[in-house]
Parts: sequence; structure tokens; C-alpha cells
Amino acid sequence: MTAVFRTLLFGGRAQGGLSAGLLAGAIGARGALTVAAIGSAAVVIGVVVPPVSRLPSAVKDEAAETATPGEPVTPTG
Repeated sequence: MTAVFRTLLFGGRAQGGLSAGLLAGAIGARGALTVAAIGSAAVVIGVVVPPVSRLPSAVKDEAAETATPGEPVTPTG
């Protein structure tokens, strides 16, 4: 498992450097740094708002689907 992670890490680093160089050549260094900052902010959003935070509503929706008509819906767990 460690070898797989190392391969992905080193491969991703090489691809990131190549894409950063191509992007800087196309739109300039300032534009490439702006794109990098926006990408970093997008990663933070993914960490702050994980899909697990919507789990209680998913459990409630599942309970509502399996409930019989007229029966109150109470999430389990």
C-alpha cells in the first residue's frame, strides 16, 4: 500500500509541475498563482463541508421511504 501512495505522490508532483509550467507559460505567473489559490480554496471547502455532514438527513429520508402511511417517522441510531 505504501508503494502505491508513493507512486501517486511522486507522479502527481511531476504532473503538477508540468501543468504549472504550461499554465504559467500560457497566462503568466500571476495568473497561474491565482489559479493555484482558487484550487487551494476549493480543497478547503471540500474539507469543511464533507458529505458526512448530510448523513442525518439521508437517514431520515430513508426512514420516510420505508415507513408505512400514517406512521410517524423517527430516525434510528
